[in-house]
Amino acid sequence: MKRSVKYLAWMLLMVCCAGCQFLLFDPLPGGKPRIVSIHIPGIPPENISIDQERYLIHVKVPERMPPGSSVPDIKVSGKVYAGTSHLSGAIFVQDSLVYRQIPLYEIGTFTNKTNSQKIAAIYRVDLIPQGPLEIDPEKLAQMSSHEVGSWLLHIPFKNLYANALPVQTRFINRETKEVSVYDSTSPNLLYYGNPYVRMMSRSWGTSAEQLNMLNVDVIDFAAKVIPGTYDVEFVTKDGDVLKVPQPITFQLNLVRINGWESDEVPRLRPGETYVLTGRNLFANDISVTVLDSNDRVVEVPEVEFDPYGTRMGLKLPTSIKQGHYAVRIISKATQIQYCRQIHVTPLPLAPLEISRISPPSIACSIQGPLVLDRTVYTQLLVQGTAARAQLKLVAVQDSARVHSVFIGSPTPSEDKTKFRLRTLIQIPSGMYHVSVQVINEFGSIVQEGPPYWRVVEVR
Repeated sequence: MKRSVKYLAWMLLMVCCAGCQFLLFDPLPGGKPRIVSIHIPGIPPENISIDQERYLIHVKVPERMPPGSSVPDIKVSGKVYAGTSHLSGAIFVQDSLVYRQIPLYEIGTFTNKTNSQKIAAIYRVDLIPQGPLEIDPEKLAQMSSHEVGSWLLHIPFKNLYANALPVQTRFINRETKEVSVYDSTSPNLLYYGNPYVRMMSRSWGTSAEQLNMLNVDVIDFAAKVIPGTYDVEFVTKDGDVLKVPQPITFQLNLVRINGWESDEVPRLRPGETYVLTGRNLFANDISVTVLDSNDRVVEVPEVEFDPYGTRMGLKLPTSIKQGHYAVRIISKATQIQYCRQIHVTPLPLAPLEISRISPPSIACSIQGPLVLDRTVYTQLLVQGTAARAQLKLVAVQDSARVHSVFIGSPTPSEDKTKFRLRTLIQIPSGMYHVSVQVINEFGSIVQEGPPYWRVVEVR
């Protein structure tokens, strides 16, 4: 009898515990998967609540975000797991809905079309600010000018991570009184069309110094901000004007020129203007030297500069000879050097003609052979496209010595193609004339471009 009573009591206890477990892991009837609890480091538990009916998580964000990881610790019910790999910091930093969602993936189930795991439910995170967006004057007063920055500003804010970012930034030049205004539609001056580079963004990190800062990318977006002292203002989406309580000085310590040395070599006619764009390109700082293939200086009497330092133009003399030239641009203030190449010719690129071989020489010169390291990958920029191609190398000293290197899969770019070579490790050291050959699936040569204008030295 006692054993029966004990057994019955044990069974009742198990049922009760099972019921308790059900209530703990599934607060709503129906057995549907749920997020039953969520913990975000730095956020007090009482500031987080879950609306199970609307799959909504309310998070009241502190005025100043404390340091620490922000990856949520989530407990769920059912045979699911929470997708949180994209939430490290982004839940507060990014405004996109993608980063404010927490999907619950069914374990072991996949969709037929995309072969991705099925989603049982999606919760949305609603961030609630403690107050309006405002500049933090106490923190700003503690920061040095180096910490605040210039061409990339770091301005401390309160309630930065739950309010919308400012919609506008104003710069007032204290000397000229000129006001320049920028918003989310202002073009990127250096990274054209890149949606991931924005003028304003929230900072993130694991230390107090990295948090609660509004980053303002001045060099890439603020086209009319030149070296000098400015008052800076932000305008919120509600129209409030937030003034930085101290002036900010932009020094001539950063010079940029757009484009890369691996880009196509521009072709110009005598008398045409070679245009370069960038930032902080001023006549009193920039020196320009044009060198021919023998490193002789070619006089370019006319160099025009935009008043905001975003554009410079080199007008080529009408008497300049056809050929290849190196253009050396040096900033006296920063001692930075840029090198570009131009080709003075009335002719377009021929089919399969090589416009550029990269990586370029470190020296800003096109004198002598182009040196290629046998162990380094080489990129060719070629006129036209081809599914299969190889680089032909003919020894300068003995034209009977011919080598070829298969070129990897091409990357079409408008009417040019970027080919990436395997290393030249199998090619003997020496001087070569090189050209591009198109081959068919059987390895036969079906087309060949003209030799590259410069001798190549394989080392």
